[in-house]
Amino acid sequence: METGHRRNLGIADEMIMVAASAIGLAYMRANSLDLADWLQRTSHRGTRHWIVAQHILSILLPLMMAWTPALLLIRLRTLSARLALQQPGTVAALAGTVTIILLTPITAIQWAINPQLHQFAWTILIQRCPYVGFAVIGGWTGLISGCRWQPEPYLIDRTARLLGCLWIVATFVTLAQNIIVKLT
Repeated sequence: METGHRRNLGIADEMIMVAASAIGLAYMRANSLDLADWLQRTSHRGTRHWIVAQHILSILLPLMMAWTPALLLIRLRTLSARLALQQPGTVAALAGTVTIILLTPITAIQWAINPQLHQFAWTILIQRCPYVGFAVIGGWTGLISGCRWQPEPYLIDRTARLLGCLWIVATFVTLAQNIIVKLT
């Protein structure tokens, strides 16, 4: 079902995504760890695949955290708020952005209280991931239950929907990893 007019990406939209990618990449560079080092520290063979999953998440999550508000900004530049809140991509980006904004001061306070946490920035980021994923699930549940799910077949909404799906997958990978590590 087509709910709006087709809007192609413009130069400003591309600049927003490049800037968001630069922020995510800068975070990754500042907090990167070597996968080989992680695997050597693991004593259980059964948890190695979870360490690889954690490494992949540590690569993807900074980009996802930067792209989520960027996609919301791009989406809301030309679309009315009423129409935007009926599109699952916009709702995923909005739910994720609000959650990230709410979690940022909490993380900053934790880092201010305990400066040693800076070396574990990637772990803190991964631990915050389920909050964003559950916010996306909640937003999408609200759209479906209110019969408001009206996706657009265009790049911006599809990209935001894909990002919402990535948040949900990252949430369940993180939760499964936490359960399996505690059991071993």
